[in-house]
Amino acid sequence: MYGFYKLQLFSARGIGPLWAALNRSKIQVLHFRYESGAAFAACEAYFASDRVVVVFATTGPGITNTITGILAARGEGAKVILLSAATAAGNRGRWACQETSAHTMPISGLFTPGALFNYATIVETGDEIPEISRRLAQGLSQPGGFVAHISIPTPIQTTPCTAKSQFGFTRGESAPSQNTIAESVRPRHGFTRF
Repeated sequence: MYGFYKLQLFSARGIGPLWAALNRSKIQVLHFRYESGAAFAACEAYFASDRVVVVFATTGPGITNTITGILAARGEGAKVILLSAATAAGNRGRWACQETSAHTMPISGLFTPGALFNYATIVETGDEIPEISRRLAQGLSQPGGFVAHISIPTPIQTTPCTAKSQFGFTRGESAPSQNTIAESVRPRHGFTRF
């Protein structure tokens, strides 16, 4: 079971349905002014809590604005999941506002595993959820870091999902332990405190 410590979020229209659903849940959702800040905060929240942290971004520039923070999470060995919005299949190639598709941005590396992400996919139907859950659980259970990107077109965010995941996810504690705090301020990678 994996507990989500908190969700780091930059809200906008493309991710709105998912954001609204999470605001109604018991998961702690934090809103950030900029996507890059949310991604960096997610990386640091992982080290402060030793729990998986999810960062959200909207379509187009929302996704690209997270890249530096996501690359830091990957390099530091954090466990972070990026959830982003994507343009609906019927609107792709038609220059929708902040279109996110192969017509407007590179799919390779942003929506596929590679230097940024250990696992990445664009969800096209709710039937994919069990396999995505399995791959996330497998990656998160491995030692070391794991960074994933799940991109969900806005219409899919509002479609009821009937597929059941075979893995349980639980809500984690909303505050790190004293040991976690002490560990998070310990100098890392040769850096010393001034």
